[in-house]
Amino acid sequence: MSIELFRPSNATHGEFFHEEFCYRCAKFPHSSDAKNQCMIFLSAQAYSIDEPEYPRQWRYVDGAPTCTAFKDREEFNRERREKRSDIISTDRLEAAGQQRLF
Repeated sequence: MSIELFRPSNATHGEFFHEEFCYRCAKFPHSSDAKNQCMIFLSAQAYSIDEPEYPRQWRYVDGAPTCTAFKDREEFNRERREKRSDIISTDRLEAAGQQRLF
């Protein structure tokens, strides 16, 4: 089964796509100095849709342009906080002789 790759038709169309996916994605850096740059975003800008390096994650799914690698930043951060609260549980601190300050 062949996939239909997506490429924005103009800058405005691209900006709508980036706002829906890229800018809200946990993989998209807030800083140009970030260690883990999103190579999908960069590759889509660097390569033409007919080149093998163009990202296959940007495609049409059920007729709508989609990034299949998208992971919502808010959901990702919520999951991280939940894992962190498991690690730093109040019961464990109190069992270790430490007291809650708040």
